[in-house]
Amino acid sequence: MADSILRRLKNREINTKPCCKFQRELHVNDFLLPRLNLEAELQGHSGCVNCLEWNQKGNLLASGSDDLSTIIWEPLKHKQVCTIRTGHHGNIFSVKFMPDTNDHIIATAAADCKVRVHDINIRETTQAFSCHAGRVKRLAVAPNVPYMFWSAGEDGTIRQFDLRSPHSCNDHCGNVLINLNTYIGNHAEAKCLTINPLRTEMLAVGANDPYVRVYDIRMLSPHPVRFSSEERLGASWHTPAPDPDPDGEVPKDVCSIL
Repeated sequence: MADSILRRLKNREINTKPCCKFQRELHVNDFLLPRLNLEAELQGHSGCVNCLEWNQKGNLLASGSDDLSTIIWEPLKHKQVCTIRTGHHGNIFSVKFMPDTNDHIIATAAADCKVRVHDINIRETTQAFSCHAGRVKRLAVAPNVPYMFWSAGEDGTIRQFDLRSPHSCNDHCGNVLINLNTYIGNHAEAKCLTINPLRTEMLAVGANDPYVRVYDIRMLSPHPVRFSSEERLGASWHTPAPDPDPDGEVPKDVCSIL
């Protein structure tokens, strides 16, 4: 049966006429269907898994969970490589490998309104950003840009982070690229964003309205957005989160070196 299918596949490449017949006969096939099965169940999280991300090589998988941890897997080997205690105080909604870092740097975003950067190689959380005033739902990276990433938050802002530059988070933070409150109103919520992998200047944004907005990053400049204390406390998207430990220590990651 397998030889017959391979011969028909080769014939389809040479002769396009039997293409439709080939698809009708083999799209449900008793020989092929049993091969479409569960490969493995990777166990390690104790809460809902909200996000997954492959590395560029496709041999590592990162997962983020309600248990506040991120796990790095070798799924092809059914193996857990690394468990990272992220330091977040809310459900993790997004995780990204930073490009061209030998898969040693990842960024996470969570319901505690924070974005954190973790260095797997030295087993530490290296940076924490508190710029957003709402839950941070998505992160985006651009291929071959190892030092920059973008975030979408339920405060209605899209923010740009440059790991090469000193950064201080406050109400007048100048890393806001897009303020959706300008278009939607005071209750705008940015839900997702993505960078075009072939044209990395193109940024697409989804929010709590029926539109997809596409921007050219080259035409945008970071600008301050001010939120008053009353707006912070009264906004529907605001998710209070406890501050980090008073001593300022960041939990060490339990991790093997990749």
